[in-house]
Amino acid sequence: MFFQAKVIVVIALFLTFLLFVMKFFMAAELVFVSNFLSSVIMMNVSGMLMLSWKDLQLCSFLLWFATLL
Repeated sequence: MFFQAKVIVVIALFLTFLLFVMKFFMAAELVFVSNFLSSVIMMNVSGMLMLSWKDLQLCSFLLWFATLL
């Protein structure tokens, strides 16, 4: 469980960095965020990522927060 939390934090930090870089391409950023969230949810549904609903909410909140930076 601790390892899973570490992975989520690393992914969130990486995405924050990516979104910060993509600030120059606002339209591309929105497409990227929606594509990423849908792919994460699809992988979670298929059982590849064993994330709980709370983890998904945390990831989406961090993505939303990163878009505000």
